[in-house]
Amino acid sequence: MFGARLSRIFGNVIGKCYLCNEECEDSTSHFFSRCSITRSLWLQSKWNVRVDMIPLSSGAEVVSWILNPNVEGDIISLDCKEFSLYATVLYHSLWFFRNDAFHNNVQWTLTEMKKRIENHFVGFWKVLVRPDAGGEERATVVPRWTLPRPGRIRINVDFATKDNIDAVGVVARDESGSILALFASKVHASSPIHGELLAMSWGLKVGRHLGATAADILSDCQVLVSAMSSSTLPHWKLWSLFGSVMRLYSSYDVVSYWIPRESNKAAHFLAKWGLSHDCEGYLNFWEVSPHVLTNIMLFDK
Repeated sequence: MFGARLSRIFGNVIGKCYLCNEECEDSTSHFFSRCSITRSLWLQSKWNVRVDMIPLSSGAEVVSWILNPNVEGDIISLDCKEFSLYATVLYHSLWFFRNDAFHNNVQWTLTEMKKRIENHFVGFWKVLVRPDAGGEERATVVPRWTLPRPGRIRINVDFATKDNIDAVGVVARDESGSILALFASKVHASSPIHGELLAMSWGLKVGRHLGATAADILSDCQVLVSAMSSSTLPHWKLWSLFGSVMRLYSSYDVVSYWIPRESNKAAHFLAKWGLSHDCEGYLNFWEVSPHVLTNIMLFDK
């Protein structure tokens, strides 16, 4: 809730904008169109929108504008769909940046914001529309492939728990299917979704450790993948970890995908192995039990 609304209810001081730090501007109209951060992001977009010239003072007005845009009076139908998706991603991300500053005292730079918004938009756009052989548009489901896409690495992650012992497993492969890294570590998780988020965190760190510039991270936890894709906190108790994971997620070109459990067995086997072995990081092939290593090599390849 913005400070301006709280001021109307309780009479307290409105407070600063948590995006641009301008005093007494924590309000909907400032957030949607007058904030220097909002204006800069729109000006740097494909449409070069002067959003400060558009009267947006409420959520309802923003939704109406997103669904029925009128930018320079000339948006073709496909561009209109693209614009609406971009606007949705932009405002959803701005709300995340604002809350990260408010709750966690984390101030994102304009460059970081722009990169995160563009990465999320591209990921959603590819899933929303894909041309078929006849040139028509059609909706797509989450893609599944045998090997990582060219120029990207694939990182499978999973969480396992038994008898109050928790562990995560990460298997990274290059575009030829060769294993780049095996990672397993015991963790302390308060819930299954917490454990899956820890697995996702370690998967992202493995990608950074490998120097990857582009990665597809695969998890069999559909709730978590949806939360990552929409930047929506899966549970209020996880706000601190989720914030750090989202910052790591935005630090390089990463797209997260949900896959069924039977397609994520390599990471699952490694996480289960971690429950009964001393492990706290990267593993050499000879450190993993031959039985487990064989399963890792055979599955998800």
